[in-house]
Order: sequence, then C-alpha cells, then structure tokens
Amino acid sequence: MNYEQVIAELIRWAEHNDNVRGLVMTGSASAHETHLLSDRDIEVFARDVEPLLADESWWST
Repeated sequence: MNYEQVIAELIRWAEHNDNVRGLVMTGSASAHETHLLSDRDIEVFARDVEPLLADESWWST
C-alpha cells in the first residue's frame, strides 16, 4: 500500500468537507519512526459525526 498516496487522498477529502475540522496521525507513524509493516492511525475530528456514521462512503476514500 502506498501510504503517502492514501494520506494525500484523505487530506483532499477533508479539505473539501466542511464537516471535517481536522485530521491527526497518531502512533509511531506520526513520529516518522515507521516500520514497513506499521499501519497509519488517523483520527478524524468532525463538527457532527452523524453524517459520517450514516454514509460510510468516506471510508473508501
């Protein structure tokens, strides 16, 4: 998986979604101490979580 590409797409999605207030990468990847098999933990901060729960199409972004 190309994590840089996936994160760039996620950022583009968030920039065009007025409900999203911010994205935060946590864990070892946030410190740039990633192992090849490390995952990326992304927290999505939103004004209202209900639209994200009702329509999970954003998950496949």
